[in-house]
Amino acid sequence: MKMTFAIPDDVGQRFREAVPAGERSAVVTDFLRKKLRPADSSLEAVCRRVNKLKALEQDMAGWERFDDQEP
Repeated sequence: MKMTFAIPDDVGQRFREAVPAGERSAVVTDFLRKKLRPADSSLEAVCRRVNKLKALEQDMAGWERFDDQEP
């Protein structure tokens, strides 16, 4: 897909100087993918790490035993 953007002259000039012509689309695509990545992905990563904690396993086991008790 072709798109047209307006950016400040100094940014455009620096981009042209820093990125060779054959690589510009790939660089812009990479920037956009990173910017558009859902913010939840970082929260998901934190949740995965926390869920692997031994202390959490012990706490959860305790809560599960509590839930299994009949009143």
